[in-house]
Amino acid sequence: MSESLLDEGRIKALPEALVPMRERLLANLVMISQIPASSGNEAERVRFLLDRFTEAHLSDA
Repeated sequence: MSESLLDEGRIKALPEALVPMRERLLANLVMISQIPASSGNEAERVRFLLDRFTEAHLSDA
């Protein structure tokens, strides 16, 4: 099977794979939207995302 077909299959499966994480994803979206970030001042939002990545053991992100 070609790699592009594998990628397409993974993409199609993504919505179902995210269902168990729905509440966490929504909560994080709400939290990040509550952090003020005028243009050029997004450092606090970046820090929030980096902290979430670290908590999820995505330290290479």
